[in-house]
Amino acid sequence: MKVGILTYHSSYNFGANLQTLAIQEILRCKGYYPVVIDYRDPWRTEMYRSKVSSAQAEIHERFIEKYLNTSQRFFCDEEVREYCNDELDIIFVGSNQVFRLVPRCRLQS
Repeated sequence: MKVGILTYHSSYNFGANLQTLAIQEILRCKGYYPVVIDYRDPWRTEMYRSKVSSAQAEIHERFIEKYLNTSQRFFCDEEVREYCNDELDIIFVGSNQVFRLVPRCRLQS
């Protein structure tokens, strides 16, 4: 069974990286085929990038590339929806925050 993992894996936060890896490996040990959905909302990506040094951002990107089984990269929620509907059997949502695909304008309300 192909299980999508939808979480903030690319927030340049070591806890987020390790949490995503742990979820991925637990699912793999249970016999599933885990795929981290590589969604990069442009606004959120820039927000995270502006809070860390370029060296730290590069370390996180290398971690993601080396250890996480990611899907193709997505930049909008419609692409994510299509991928989830077409490619995945189930979606596991895991984060220290609730993952919601919310437009930036709604976040500022």
